[in-house]
Amino acid sequence: MVTIANGRRARRWRLILLLLVLVPFVPELAIRTVAGMAGVAGCAPADAAPCVFGPVSLGTMLRRAIEAAVAVAMGLGFGGVVVWLALVFVAVQRSFVTMAVRLVLAFVLAVVFALWPYLGPGLAIADLVHADCLPGEAGVGACRLYGAPMGRAANETQVVQWFTFLAAPVALVMFAGYAFVAARAPARRSRSDAP
Repeated sequence: MVTIANGRRARRWRLILLLLVLVPFVPELAIRTVAGMAGVAGCAPADAAPCVFGPVSLGTMLRRAIEAAVAVAMGLGFGGVVVWLALVFVAVQRSFVTMAVRLVLAFVLAVVFALWPYLGPGLAIADLVHADCLPGEAGVGACRLYGAPMGRAANETQVVQWFTFLAAPVALVMFAGYAFVAARAPARRSRSDAP
């Protein structure tokens, strides 16, 4: 009975881990989904006329998805990555029994959260840019995608990439701290269990 309860608990923590990993990347998935819908509707990113899919303006949806991706990047970049990675490491610790699996998964997730939230928004729109929409850090020039103005959102995808230089060392230091604590935890338990 103990094994069944532990198995259920591990599955619950794995689901929590999956949500913690996927939620920050929903805006990038939305960007790609909107681009796919625009392709189905026969629209090109450079079109001046608004691209609609049924009653929905895809350009407006795209701008909101880009703004959400930038907001996530800024939130994680301004210290949120510390809290988020701590939650991810707790979920990893409670999801898997084998120390090697825990360490490899924690390292991979630390690298992912050091890079993708900040590089993802720019990469998600990279194939949508055209001669009249060239996002840049200076924010110069208007950008229209699928007939809708993107405002500052497209340019901010380039600015948030600089958070990689802050987040990468933080994520790697957090992984080192996690590895140290995780490696010492079984040793403490075995010493306390000894007669």
